[in-house]
Amino acid sequence: MRVSLSNAGERTRRRYISKAKACISAVLNTICPGEEQELYENLFSIETVVDEDLEEAIKQAYENSNTWTSQRQLLSVIATNKSYNFIKKLIPSVSYYRYKIAKRHGLKYGVGCPVPFDSKYRQTVEPERIESFVDFITSSEVIKDMPFGEKKMKLSSGKVIPTPNVIRCIAPAAIVRQYD
Repeated sequence: MRVSLSNAGERTRRRYISKAKACISAVLNTICPGEEQELYENLFSIETVVDEDLEEAIKQAYENSNTWTSQRQLLSVIATNKSYNFIKKLIPSVSYYRYKIAKRHGLKYGVGCPVPFDSKYRQTVEPERIESFVDFITSSEVIKDMPFGEKKMKLSSGKVIPTPNVIRCIAPAAIVRQYD
């Protein structure tokens, strides 16, 4: 074959699957003459049931997970060994992009492993300057509270207190830029 089986046409795929079945049948007939069907069922039926159950469990977990991070981890379990077409049949909502990312995740970090969190924190401003800037921003030169109408608040004791509505006016960004 010049292309992978998953990318081959339907007719080519059927022909190679047929050849593989004939080869397997010949090998099983050599090992157990006349009982190749029973041997075949013993070899492949148990694994197929386990695989189908596992795939169904992964599908349900994928569909029930809320975050892409957990979906990527779950998808990496089967994406490393299965083709995109197989996974698309199993989970129709999976895009090719997500399949590739999950496969890369499985190869780079391990199948089903979380992505290690590396904090790349770099402090470029001293805490004193940040504190000074926050004081400037919240100062009366930048923010002004202006009364605008009145609202009546009723306390749980039944007393009514009139309170002014406040509009907070912030100075133009040009003033803030001048700070630095």
